[in-house]
Amino acid sequence: MGRRQLVDDCKTLASRIGHILACEGDTDQGISTAECIPEDFFRDLEDHWKGHVKWEHANEVYGDVRDAAVELSAAVKSDLHPVVLSMEADISKGLKPEICYSSEDQAVWLRSKNIKLSGGSNVPGETELKCLIPALDSKGKKVGDEWWTTS
Repeated sequence: MGRRQLVDDCKTLASRIGHILACEGDTDQGISTAECIPEDFFRDLEDHWKGHVKWEHANEVYGDVRDAAVELSAAVKSDLHPVVLSMEADISKGLKPEICYSSEDQAVWLRSKNIKLSGGSNVPGETELKCLIPALDSKGKKVGDEWWTTS
């Protein structure tokens, strides 16, 4: 193989690679965002891979990630967000509920201390409170008294 052939082959390969790899600033390569989900969740889970391959070459994977983000956002919005709103409305309890990301467990959970059911069935957020369960880590151990999720 001659020097000229080697140079031509390198140019061809560089061009092919250039058509597959994403460029910095491509509009379809941004880290996902979703309502009610902390931004650091997506940054932690997507930053190491997203933006390396153009969408058109991995559209199924990118689509699956987008769909999962929408599904997670809907679950958090329906399960945890009403609890946060209800608890924030009742400031007399002094609770500061928030939807947080646990990077150690790569999970989105509700964090609040002293969650207790009031016993009244018509209390705003009571139905959602009854659905809360303690958050468990990947080994099935309770994370702590202030971390909550739903089934």
